[in-house]
Amino acid sequence: LKGIADTLSRFPYSSREDVHSYVSAVGTRMKQGVKKEDGTPVSLFTFEKANSDPDAVRAADNAHKRLRMLRHPYILRLIEGFDNETSITLVTERVTPLREFLKAAAASETKERYVAAVTWGLYQVITAAAFLNNDCGMNHLNLCPESIFVTDNGDWRLAGFELTAPVGEPPAVHGDVHPPAYRSPQRVDGGLASVRGAPPGAHDAWSVGCLAYEVYTGELTSATQLQNTQALPDAFCPFYQQLLQSAPGARCALAAVRDGAFFAQSDIVQAQLFLENMAIREQNEREVFFKQLPRVLPRVPIVAAKRKILPTLVQAVASGMPASHISIVMTPMLQIGKELSEEEYQEIVVPGVVQWFASNDRSMRIAILKHMSEFGPHLPEKIVNEKVFPAMLVGFTDSAPALREATIKGVLPIAEKLSPKN
Repeated sequence: LKGIADTLSRFPYSSREDVHSYVSAVGTRMKQGVKKEDGTPVSLFTFEKANSDPDAVRAADNAHKRLRMLRHPYILRLIEGFDNETSITLVTERVTPLREFLKAAAASETKERYVAAVTWGLYQVITAAAFLNNDCGMNHLNLCPESIFVTDNGDWRLAGFELTAPVGEPPAVHGDVHPPAYRSPQRVDGGLASVRGAPPGAHDAWSVGCLAYEVYTGELTSATQLQNTQALPDAFCPFYQQLLQSAPGARCALAAVRDGAFFAQSDIVQAQLFLENMAIREQNEREVFFKQLPRVLPRVPIVAAKRKILPTLVQAVASGMPASHISIVMTPMLQIGKELSEEEYQEIVVPGVVQWFASNDRSMRIAILKHMSEFGPHLPEKIVNEKVFPAMLVGFTDSAPALREATIKGVLPIAEKLSPKN
């Protein structure tokens, strides 16, 4: 017992709560936790080898090995893995099981925003699976909701690599842990051996079609439900039908779905992709994007707006940009800000405001000061007196009249928070 206690005390992560919504076919348990050293949120997946079926052990080992090997922005990020005689524990970025996310999104988002959330997530899963099929020469073979997780900003991550194997080879397990409703007709009839001779990704393509049905329509329990396309976006239906072709060779490759018109014409998907590649975009491209963003925002899922778009905009201002762009960026930033709780505002926006005032660029300061009436009420007194107001002082005596005027007007929203010393 003392040895077990010592081992636990040395383990660099502490688990907090069980995630009961996660159900693993091989018995893996999921918990949310933190890194003891700095409190970084993580998720922990633990598989107990003792008393487990040998087939389940092989599947869990395979999942660990593949997750260690595979690196892609849309694949679940492994932080550390611990494998010993009794258990396997995987520590990953903090995520939520897909089914739990879908339930919460359906309850909190409008229908339009819900569709936007799952369309972006589906794009990410298809991209990750296409990477696996084409770049890695592997079939996933376990694509289903239990293999997908969601980050706190609404991004989807592919995992569940228990059955993943090189193209043309069945996995080194005897039993098929893939949900029956997600198996292709060939797999239903011939089991995992049907992978031999099938085109790369053919089985995964069928499973993606099943996944699309479930995220747009509702839980999939039988293949007979797949004929109902009423809830699917009209523009996705041609791809859906190609994914679910009876003959494996007739199914649409996942890369073709990813690059097809449905995602290419989705302004939500394209906005998300632009944000991910903001650093390499030209200034004129950014300006066009910032101008168009307010039109798109009403359809963007709330979690993505708060946790992905807003932090990106805040950091974009802090990193430096033309003054003309700042005034354009403020419009969507303030639009999202209205959706924030006070706690979220303090976490996401206030640190950025402090960074902004550390800049000596006159045009940037003027642009920011013009919006102090929106930011000022949210700034804590300590921040105002120790960070913001001291940085504003130089503006009172600056040689530029525009900055002096903006500084005087900018003080008014925070005047009541100033200490007697200031």
